Amino acid sequence: MISKVRLFLFLTVAFVPGLLSAESEEITVWAMGEEGNRISVLAQAFESENPGVRVVTQAIPWNGAHDRLLTAVAGGLTPDVVQLGTTWIPEFAEIDALLPLDSLIGEGEIGAERFYPGSWKTALYDDRVVSIPWYVDTRVYFYRSDLLEDAGIGEFPRTWQGLEELGEALTRDVDGDGTFDNHAYDLLARDYGLSVALFRQAGASIFGPDGKSSVASVEGIESLSFFRSLVSRGYAPGPSGRQIDPIQDLRTGYVASWISGPWMVELLRTQAPDLNGKWMVAGMPRGRHESSFLGGCNLAVFRNSTRPNLAQRFVVFCSRPDIQQLWFSATGNLPAVRDAWNAEELENDPIWRVFKNQLESAEPPPPLVSWAAMESAIENSVEDMVINERNPAETARELASRLDSLYPKGRRGKGNLSGHGTLVLGGFFVFFAVIVALWVLAPALLDRTSSWRRVGVSAMFLAPAALHLIVFMLVPLMISLALSFTNYDIYSIGDWRTTSFVGFENYQRLVGDARFWTSFLNTVYFLAVAGPLTIIAALTAAIILNRRFSSRVRTFFRSSLFLPVVTPLVAVAVVWRWLLAPQSGLINLGLEWIGIEGRAWLTDPVWAMPSLILMAVWKNAGYSMVIFLAGLQTIPRTFYEAAEVDGAGPMRRFVSITIPLLRPTLLFVVVVTTIGYMQLFAEPYVMTAGGGPSDRTLSIVLYLYQEGFKFFNLGYASAVAYTLCLVVAVVSFLQMILAGSREGRI
Repeated sequence: MISKVRLFLFLTVAFVPGLLSAESEEITVWAMGEEGNRISVLAQAFESENPGVRVVTQAIPWNGAHDRLLTAVAGGLTPDVVQLGTTWIPEFAEIDALLPLDSLIGEGEIGAERFYPGSWKTALYDDRVVSIPWYVDTRVYFYRSDLLEDAGIGEFPRTWQGLEELGEALTRDVDGDGTFDNHAYDLLARDYGLSVALFRQAGASIFGPDGKSSVASVEGIESLSFFRSLVSRGYAPGPSGRQIDPIQDLRTGYVASWISGPWMVELLRTQAPDLNGKWMVAGMPRGRHESSFLGGCNLAVFRNSTRPNLAQRFVVFCSRPDIQQLWFSATGNLPAVRDAWNAEELENDPIWRVFKNQLESAEPPPPLVSWAAMESAIENSVEDMVINERNPAETARELASRLDSLYPKGRRGKGNLSGHGTLVLGGFFVFFAVIVALWVLAPALLDRTSSWRRVGVSAMFLAPAALHLIVFMLVPLMISLALSFTNYDIYSIGDWRTTSFVGFENYQRLVGDARFWTSFLNTVYFLAVAGPLTIIAALTAAIILNRRFSSRVRTFFRSSLFLPVVTPLVAVAVVWRWLLAPQSGLINLGLEWIGIEGRAWLTDPVWAMPSLILMAVWKNAGYSMVIFLAGLQTIPRTFYEAAEVDGAGPMRRFVSITIPLLRPTLLFVVVVTTIGYMQLFAEPYVMTAGGGPSDRTLSIVLYLYQEGFKFFNLGYASAVAYTLCLVVAVVSFLQMILAGSREGRI
């Protein structure tokens, strides 16, 4: 026994301290997208240089990363080190979630001179170092060098004037039908990076030292006029909301060039090997100045990191030139450190040399908390100018006013929720709790013959489901309703005490919000057209399938028509986006085969919404068809046989028998279709680049999403949500009242 005790004590003394020290030398790193899948390369290299240290990495998809990080901050469950997009850094720095890294500069391990000027600007916020550049990207022109040679142009132009001359030389109407078949370049109206670069090339800054936008200056108007002139003269194909297949457009010569980042190099080399040796890259042509958009990602340390020193060591490690070269070899991401560009694979490649030169003048967006809203404002204004042929000066003035209104007014102080605001919000919770309690107990209270013992037994069985509904539905609904009467936003996520009770201010703002009314009218248009078409298509299909076909035929067509319903909506939207592509889409190719000219369906202001309606009807008609088919099969066939004996024709039988007996089913389908189509979201989000062109497909739910989860005006977004809820409730109630009144007349 004594020997066993000695052995236990020996093992405890030998291994427990090691386990504790190993645990104390562990950090967690979150990275996004492909970087998250490959950051283990850097983690292993760091661990090999630091024995006893463990780096736990976690990959997060880009599309949900921003929301997840904010949730982690609010819940105090952040990692030690995180990859942040350069435009995200001001938000997290403003809510004081990031650990200042100025001490790293003082130790001489990291300095501004090691990085490109624009890249180092992204590391700062309020003159503090809050992150360290990890990798960078910038925009350059990708162009078909062989097409330029055929036109007698030796190199891609370096000035605005040369860009116009290139457009004149390469834009052609090949078949003589009055429409350009080849364009010199593709310029996206919904590309804030291009717009910001053009402003800076003209000599206009987004914001001056006084915090006022200068886009309405002579230089700003000049940049907008230049962009519009390139599109209006046909040098670019138009205000496309999103490139469907840029590589195919370059391959066919539909466009001779377009603007993109370093990731496109590998895509062209692998997906278009037939173009190898026929394309090249060039820096952005300059106006008065040379400039391009600078993006990329930085590494930051969260303030509540349990091992801040080790986390900072990892960040410094990732900034070493040799590690930056290792990261480039593993991912193709361009190094943010100047010395890392001495690597042979970067130094000897003419393509990467163009990127290296462009990085010297590339500039990031202003470090502002509200930059996401400003991005949207810039894209909407430029797109509206091009589509509606608006005056550039008028567009510039309206854009400047919008940007000025979005400029942060400074850090927000403490809110008023500690006073009367808390009482008001608490009142909402008490009010809803009483309503729920009365709703649950109403049957027992109204039924005098019911036994409370029986009610108690029933409540016991219902308790799990009721608890689930209360916790995951009623409580969130109550909280969101309470938020709609506050100014809850990005600042509140960092510190809820900055939130204030604002009463009906958010609802009053809705009345004067032009984008809200645009989204409302778009949703009504979608519902008014798509709803009846869906019901008519579903009812027609159900009537046909209700005829006396063989069971195999009926099963085949019923399954085929229902298959789109069970297919994920995002997958359907992506497929339809390809079908509706202007150049390579099957719909346009089919129309061309029968002699009809196709259109840019999703970027045409007139045809964008009808395109979404067509897809929605195809996607959703199968669900209503199954319900109608079930209702039709409950109608006795003897009614139809008797009507035939009396000489009633098909239309008379449909009007006098089918519709009256199918009325309850029809009411259900109408109400469900209305509720579903009022929640239009995925279709414009995926297919039209978030509501384009020029907000022609912006829906209420998409607008709510933008305000709440892109701009983080969560209080205002909650007001939009409850306004939509009220509209849906009123419309559904009126439909049921109307159906009831008709039922009474029959």
